[in-house]
Amino acid sequence: MLCAVTSQVFGADTRAVSPAGDTAAATAVQKLMASEKGRGGYVDKATMRLRCKICGFIAEGDYAARAHAGGSGHKEFAPAP
Repeated sequence: MLCAVTSQVFGADTRAVSPAGDTAAATAVQKLMASEKGRGGYVDKATMRLRCKICGFIAEGDYAARAHAGGSGHKEFAPAP
């Protein structure tokens, strides 16, 4: 079994594949994710917080933001603290 990691930086995809039990690779991926998240290059769509610029609604995750946009017609969002 293999483990694949895809990273998208400035529109270019980079993919690394390693054996699923490779703990060194898993550790490296965790460090990379922490580094990318720290500089704003990685966002977890399921847990990100977005604020509607029109009414101030705080959405917890991409799905909630899309649901708000669909129900209200508001389509302008910004990262929320």
